[in-house]
Amino acid sequence: MDKKKLLLGTIVVFTLLAVLYFLPLEIPFKKCFPLAVLLAAGCVLQSWPILLALLFSLVGDVMGDLHQFVPQMGSFAVAHLFYVGYFLGLALKNKRAHGPQVKGWWFGVVSAFTVAVVFLAMEKIVPFAPEGVVRTGMTVYACLIAVMMWCALMQRDWMWGLGAVLFVFSDCVLAVNKFVQPLPDERFWIMATYYAAQLLIFTRCASERDAAL
Repeated sequence: MDKKKLLLGTIVVFTLLAVLYFLPLEIPFKKCFPLAVLLAAGCVLQSWPILLALLFSLVGDVMGDLHQFVPQMGSFAVAHLFYVGYFLGLALKNKRAHGPQVKGWWFGVVSAFTVAVVFLAMEKIVPFAPEGVVRTGMTVYACLIAVMMWCALMQRDWMWGLGAVLFVFSDCVLAVNKFVQPLPDERFWIMATYYAAQLLIFTRCASERDAAL
């Protein structure tokens, strides 16, 4: 199987299904279709951590369609753990291969940005969530997705970095709209950035795995 053609076909089908989501058509679980395509293609194109990250992301999408916020958040938290594991594995591999080291200034900038994101989430979003499981879960989730973003940015690759930042942006818009105040066009901003994030990370990971073979 030509993996480059499979990747290109996956990107095209994913994009078409993402567009379908925004069309005014009543199709059950249409939100989940794009991730289902990535998961299916990932069986050939991806390593197991990314495959599991996609699986739990898809479960999160299903839970979101069922309006089960806590299971949705928990599923994505597990997905981010697998993304973190993948990025840490890349860093270890690069270190063993004596690849280029991260510059001190980049470490500082990325770390400061990550801390700022967590601080803003804890100050401006989390306190508005209901006390108990939801607020505690959001606190843990905010830290997990911030760690994922930090790990992605530390790879110094624009696709991974942009994908992770868009993932964080999408979840912040979702949380603000749900717990703080309604936002205009929130459905577009949440899902467009989420789909873009998953596609960017998927495409770059597939290229990385193909280059390593």
